[in-house]
Amino acid sequence: MFLNSHLLGDVEQLCDRVAILVQGNVVRQGTISDLTADTCRYVIDLAADDRNAAQAAVRAAIPCQWVLRAQSADGQPGRNGPVETGRLSSGETVELAGASLHVVTGDAVRIQPVLDALRAGGLVIHEVRLVRQSLEDFFMQAVSVANGARGEKT
Repeated sequence: MFLNSHLLGDVEQLCDRVAILVQGNVVRQGTISDLTADTCRYVIDLAADDRNAAQAAVRAAIPCQWVLRAQSADGQPGRNGPVETGRLSSGETVELAGASLHVVTGDAVRIQPVLDALRAGGLVIHEVRLVRQSLEDFFMQAVSVANGARGEKT
């Protein structure tokens, strides 16, 4: 079955595979999981009454060079103020915003040492969830890249 729609939320729920066309050319295709795999991250929300104390505890528990940024690595402004980023010794990028730590990976095994370090540092983990870019955001990015390669305005 072929579904042609600009209602990308519906496409995301109904389709196994998608193709993104720009001016009649397929610019990206595959499963939604494969297409958005590079955008997967685990968000670890900490139970904290004092965000500053929680952030200091995270910095102490997670050994990496922290750099203060106004935006996260994916270009989105920090919802809880400035974002601190770093890189784990295993290679994953981490972001600390408010009382949330983001670990840029879709592999649950790779966040286990982070969870262990947070617990060992006395932090209480409220929630751990896997998030990825929505199909709509992926579509907008793919169209922008395709139009940019053609020298067109989006």
